[in-house]
Amino acid sequence: MQLAHDDTGSGPAIVFLHGITSDRSSWQPVVDLLADRFRCVNVDLAGHGESPRTGAYDVFSQAESIGAFLAEQGLDQPLLVGHSYGAFVATLVGASGAVRGVVNVDQELDTAAFKERVAPYEAGLRGADFESAFIDFAATLRADLVPAERRELAALRPDREVVLGVWGTVFDTPAADLVAMVEPALSSYPVPYLAVYGDLISAEERRLAELIPDVEVEEWPGLGHFVMLADPQRTADRIAGFATAEEQQG
Repeated sequence: MQLAHDDTGSGPAIVFLHGITSDRSSWQPVVDLLADRFRCVNVDLAGHGESPRTGAYDVFSQAESIGAFLAEQGLDQPLLVGHSYGAFVATLVGASGAVRGVVNVDQELDTAAFKERVAPYEAGLRGADFESAFIDFAATLRADLVPAERRELAALRPDREVVLGVWGTVFDTPAADLVAMVEPALSSYPVPYLAVYGDLISAEERRLAELIPDVEVEEWPGLGHFVMLADPQRTADRIAGFATAEEQQG
């Protein structure tokens, strides 16, 4: 399957993955700041943007697609950067050791807490009020957002098949089982990992992140969910610093 993508710049490779119902344009401001030093591969996940629909949108299927994409494009050990749902996909790909490192931008690893947060919207998302239920959920991300983040939220075009394909596993799996799926992978994680959050995180979220053996956890309060749109320069600088450090160590 050919995933739509832009491949710009030259140097060490960085692959960018966007969040649910978004597309690769959400990373473009950061890509523009990095393409003079890095090869930037900006991807539309399956079912998003210009990429084909597959009918399988859970994080495991998406991770498999990205793994195949890396091989097809000859991307050997790139740095993988993901936002939100894309960061969870990146985390799963990183667990295979196929990348040099992973940058997680504002995706919680506490799957039980996420299940609790989206549970009030399940009936609406599964029913006739899908779009309004998704808009209501998106509204929970709007607090203290900068204009660029508000524009990104307004541009989201929720697709029932994709959203339920992503969140169906969360809805249908008991919280304890979700935790059991995640924690072992984190504790034996094979590559360096940077987690950046646009607000303060809970003690449980920090505990889970710190299960990763070689992890850096940073809180950037006030930037909201779309960290890379709220402050593209800071995001680009941090990614560049992490990429350069891992390149030197590698």
